[in-house]
Amino acid sequence: MCSWCWGITPSLQALKAHFAGTLDFELVMGGLRPGGGDPWTTQFKEMLRGHWQHVQQASGQPFNYGLFDIDQFNYDTEPPARAVRIVRDLVPEKEFDFYEAVQRRFFVDNEDPGEAQFYQPICTELGVSYADFSNHFPSDTYKKLVREDFYKSQMLGIRGFPTVVLQTEKGMSLVAQGYATQEVMQGRIEERLENKD
Repeated sequence: MCSWCWGITPSLQALKAHFAGTLDFELVMGGLRPGGGDPWTTQFKEMLRGHWQHVQQASGQPFNYGLFDIDQFNYDTEPPARAVRIVRDLVPEKEFDFYEAVQRRFFVDNEDPGEAQFYQPICTELGVSYADFSNHFPSDTYKKLVREDFYKSQMLGIRGFPTVVLQTEKGMSLVAQGYATQEVMQGRIEERLENKD
């Protein structure tokens, strides 16, 4: 539910494809607004609308602004982060595609990711067992596991989303903080991989 994360997703998919077999990619859920609770006021909606418009202009990603016409919505980012964390265990090779499909269903279809049934069509599309998924979705175990992701993000020093880091035997280096194109990120990664100092 991070609009810039939706904006950067095609670039990340291209980056993953470019480095397939060379680099392993790991998604870490950051916890933008776990629990939500922000009053669904005109001011809050206009702030979000402004972000979405900026992301759409920068990235070309589609957005549906109909969400801002509904009377009440809790912008709680924990349930979709938890859903991605579940799929990481159930079908790890589909985690990134699931992550992208969740974003599309929220930003383009304006469906509410707070309830398990939101994920049924995504599970069907990607061949993930919805029965297994829906059994895990309300569990305290996965609520705890996704909080561990949030904690890991904090321990890595991540303060904004999206953040892309490269970890090598030399340590971690920042590839992107905020939106970046695939070409920019690829250039930074290649430069760091070639730098032997």
